[in-house]
Amino acid sequence: DFLADREELLKFGNDMHVQNWTDGSRNWMSESLSVCAWEGICCASVEGRGNRVTEMHVERNGLRGAFADSFAPTLSELRVINVHLNNVSNFPPNVSALTHLREAKFGRNPIHGTVPAGFASLRNLTKFNCNFCALSGQFPDVFGSMSALEESFWEAGARHAKFALEGLREHLAKNNQSLTEAKLYGGRAV
Repeated sequence: DFLADREELLKFGNDMHVQNWTDGSRNWMSESLSVCAWEGICCASVEGRGNRVTEMHVERNGLRGAFADSFAPTLSELRVINVHLNNVSNFPPNVSALTHLREAKFGRNPIHGTVPAGFASLRNLTKFNCNFCALSGQFPDVFGSMSALEESFWEAGARHAKFALEGLREHLAKNNQSLTEAKLYGGRAV
């Protein structure tokens, strides 16, 4: 195991109250198992750095808590993060450190505030889900640089829906693209 990844996953488990997860501890916190054997965790060999955590699938598991400031900078090799349908209260701070991220699934969590502008720097992101969160505030133009984006589920309060929809349309026109799935919640589907 890459020691920093192990320590960050242990911190994540504690911060998200692993002892109360609905699917048990999912082998988390085991000192005898590699983190790569923990349920919901996938690893890959990264040249010169050993096995690194590349995927985290902990959806529908009763997580309750917040991402620590150290999460994204430490787990910088993540390609997939799926915390859908839990009780996670924030997006990972410093999300721009997740430069390899391809799938980000945060939907159906009580995440307040707006989508961090750092998402705009995630150029490899193909799937982005933050639907049915409690978003508010100015919706940043995160779509402007997401040239690989194929699928997006998100919601914005009715007050911000027009701004977000216009940003998405501008992004599509600029990049001559279409989304496989695009849904706007806040009164109507698009």
